[in-house]
Amino acid sequence: MGACKCAGCGFLAVRELETRELAEVDSGLRGKWVLPRIHGSSYNKYEDFPLCLHSKANLRIEGPYKPDEVIGLIHQERQVTVHTPRS
Repeated sequence: MGACKCAGCGFLAVRELETRELAEVDSGLRGKWVLPRIHGSSYNKYEDFPLCLHSKANLRIEGPYKPDEVIGLIHQERQVTVHTPRS
């Protein structure tokens, strides 16, 4: 498998805070990383950081996650063994 970017992969996910379920990151979030809030609340519905469903990419950042850092992280080219282009 060649180089790819997590931003273009269907395995890019976030974890819901309440249920701990994983959800695919939608197109809008991949470009600006502004997480949806819980309806009627100021709290995020998801954890701040992205995940790879297959744990093929390390998407951890030291310290608090800032949207610009996450955008840079998921748009870096990386070598992985599993990738599925997002349609």
